[in-house]
Amino acid sequence: MTIAVEQAIQQKPLSFDEFLARHGGDNRYELIDGEVFDLEPTGLHEEVVAFISAKLCVQIDAIGLPWFVFQRGLLRPSNVGMTAFRPDVAVVDRDELVGCQVSFDELNRSGYPN
Repeated sequence: MTIAVEQAIQQKPLSFDEFLARHGGDNRYELIDGEVFDLEPTGLHEEVVAFISAKLCVQIDAIGLPWFVFQRGLLRPSNVGMTAFRPDVAVVDRDELVGCQVSFDELNRSGYPN
């Protein structure tokens, strides 16, 4: 289980760009409606995340899909301006990343597969 603190850690709402400048490289924080939340995963939670990720990777490889498992990466819904989530596990279609702000080069520098 990931636990979010009850209160936001800053006083005024942050834009997505301000959030990236302050916390973009730290996978401990998430932006929800302009408020920054500190996430604190538990040991059992991390075990479950690892199990799910492993199972997904095996199936993706077996089927041969152009997908990869993105762990704790920052995902920003296109229709929400001041929100950026860090899901524990997300399956991403490489083909859909074309034209997105994140490039494969950026993912590779972050340690994600190409």
